[in-house]
This record gives sequence, C-alpha cells and structure tokens, in this order.
Amino acid sequence: MNVAVWKYKMKEYETIIDITNQVIDYKPECIKAWYFRGKGFFEMQEYDQAIEAFEKLLKIDPKNKAAKTEYEKVKKIRADFIQKEHNKYKTIFAS
Repeated sequence: MNVAVWKYKMKEYETIIDITNQVIDYKPECIKAWYFRGKGFFEMQEYDQAIEAFEKLLKIDPKNKAAKTEYEKVKKIRADFIQKEHNKYKTIFAS
C-alpha cells in the first residue's frame, strides 16, 4: 500500500485504482486500500465510485474520521456537480 500512497502524491490516480484493486482482491478488509481507492476515484471525478469506496470503508470501520470527512466531501461535490450540469443543460434546452 505504500506504493499507492506514493502514486497518490505523484497524481497517478489510475495506477492507484489498479493497485487498490489488487490489494482488495487479496485483503478485502484493507482500510488503507479502500481509502486510497476513494481518493483516486475522487481525483478522477468518478464521484459515484469514490462514494462507493468510502461507504465500503465505513462498513469496515464506521468510526474512521478521515473516511467520514472524505465521504461527506465527495457527496457534496457530487451534488454540486449534478446541480451545475442540470443548470447547464436546462439553459441549453430551454431555448
């Protein structure tokens, strides 16, 4: 998992997803893998998948403060993104 941390710092988010997939296949309860999977998806603006990763992490460790914080952040940004897209298309099709 140290490689995932390093790849996150290098902003190699797709690689993080590949690494965390392998770790999760081997050890599905790995909190760090779920955390960096969520962070990687978030950085790639794959909000639904980021939310899913943080939800799975929180099922494993419901008291994880970092995961709770990231989960709430992603949910808010996703809602803002959806609203922004809705408003953009509303003006396009309103004409």
